Amino acid sequence: MMSEENDAGAEDAPPPAYESIHFAADADALPEVPRDGYVKTKTIEVSVTNPTKVGDGLTAYAVYTVSTKNKDPAYKKDESIVVRRYSDFQWLRGRLSTLYPGIVLFPLPEKTVTTNPFQSDFLEHRRSGLEAFMKKVVEHPGLGTCEDVVMFLEEQGGSSWDQRAPWYSRGAVGTALGAVDSWFQSIGTATETWSTGAGMESVMMEEDPKYLEATEYLLLLEERLKRALKSGGEIVNAVQNLGILTGTFGENAHHLGDCEEKGAKMLLGDEAGGLGQAFRQVGSAACTMRAPTEAQAERLAKEFRAPLKQALQYVRAAKESIDARLDALLKLQACRAKVQSKRAKLEHALHAPP
Repeated sequence: MMSEENDAGAEDAPPPAYESIHFAADADALPEVPRDGYVKTKTIEVSVTNPTKVGDGLTAYAVYTVSTKNKDPAYKKDESIVVRRYSDFQWLRGRLSTLYPGIVLFPLPEKTVTTNPFQSDFLEHRRSGLEAFMKKVVEHPGLGTCEDVVMFLEEQGGSSWDQRAPWYSRGAVGTALGAVDSWFQSIGTATETWSTGAGMESVMMEEDPKYLEATEYLLLLEERLKRALKSGGEIVNAVQNLGILTGTFGENAHHLGDCEEKGAKMLLGDEAGGLGQAFRQVGSAACTMRAPTEAQAERLAKEFRAPLKQALQYVRAAKESIDARLDALLKLQACRAKVQSKRAKLEHALHAPP
């Protein structure tokens, strides 16, 4: 009975910090890697400012000013200013993801569906997220000076920027076509691996145990963060609703006090109405509590829920690299199986009697 309780407690326990996972030391162990993973580049400074609405109606969109100062010889200009849309940042991240599948890319701000995409608070939130993404890109020694990043930061127009992708791969059309292409690629990979006998079991047998252990930790961390984010959202909503209800109660108590006082004076004279005054005092006190309670909800959302949400985005960004590695390993095994099949056919043909 005691062991069952301990097992249940172990399942519900939070995951340990990654530093607490100790891998077995052996001759083939990887060298120690600093926590940051690389030395940050400090020769490039980038900022994203001035979110501006362009156009009206259904064709309206927002643009952002991207300013760069750098001392790196990979750039043609010491300073540059370009204007970019959110879809341009999406293009850059997708391009880097394709060219550097092993690098965990900082996530872009979520493409939230909103009834007012040009509200100042929404644009500021997106601007801040886009700036954080660009700062992480230019800090990376391998990404900050790559050709596509240089083009993104320096070229407002011109052949290189205009021809970076055909018209049908940009905007909403490009998003839809990209999703269809990704779906067909996943179907193709699944068909190819199934026909050659490659699969998750064979991948697990070939994969590095240390990598599998780190991946398992990451998946567990994602699940715990999702639970924490859900609970955090419920807490913020509860506090916010408490403020609204308290304020509503105060307003109603104040109205009740007015009615009580007027009725008492009509029936009992001008000296009556003490109960109505008491109701008004309670209502005033309740109304004064609304603003601090709603402010507390905002602080909780900013200091508690927002970091959890951002951490979950980081984990999901890391999972992109995990998925890319898994896909590459499946394709590698499929190619090996094809080579072995063709080699067997060739050997059979060479040794077959004339």
